[in-house]
Amino acid sequence: MLLIVTAQFAHADGDKFPCGRLGGDEATEFVVTEGAREYIYSLSLQQGDWRLIYLPRHGTRFLTREPDSEGGAYFHTWPTAVGCDDDERLQSMPDARTRAARRCEIMPSDWTTIVNLQPYEIMEDVVLGALKGYAIHYRAENDKGGWSLLVISVQDGRAVFEAKIRVNGSVETGEQRLKSLLKALDFKRCSVFVAQRPEQSLWDSLDPSPPALLRSSPSLWEQLEGEFGTQ
Repeated sequence: MLLIVTAQFAHADGDKFPCGRLGGDEATEFVVTEGAREYIYSLSLQQGDWRLIYLPRHGTRFLTREPDSEGGAYFHTWPTAVGCDDDERLQSMPDARTRAARRCEIMPSDWTTIVNLQPYEIMEDVVLGALKGYAIHYRAENDKGGWSLLVISVQDGRAVFEAKIRVNGSVETGEQRLKSLLKALDFKRCSVFVAQRPEQSLWDSLDPSPPALLRSSPSLWEQLEGEFGTQ
């Protein structure tokens, strides 16, 4: 079953929040610098049933909803994308239908590739605060009855956020978790100018003025002129 729908999950004021580092929380923030401007993205969860965990050692964010849903959540700079082939990582993010047609996903948490996924539902025109994109619900079967892989990909042409969540249980459980997660995620964005220091010479970087010992000394002729005067 492949269902393509247009869904609006809009959160207001995606660009309006006090600009600046919000306490240095690596789980919720991502920064992109372009020239003299710094763009700060903030991710928040609007529902208490989802939790966001950050593991600094691996630089990985995990989204969990106990007891049956867990997966990785990642920011990338545009146009970096993680596809099913190595050469796809530098390509722009594919649209939802092209991505679903590949029927495979890489799980960046352990760099395993899941193949032969069956697209069950595609949701286009997803809006999550300041970022827009799509969501895909894949279905896979196993000995215990089956599981779902939920993929959310949203971006603004500068930064990309992706979540890949595995959900155990029925297809209905997967549908419920996808809708719940889309309602929970919210992205805010602001930008500030980054103060740039003027270029300094090597001497200036070491000391405001060069050491006297290393200044060029007057020539012998200049010394004689200073002592005896000019003729």
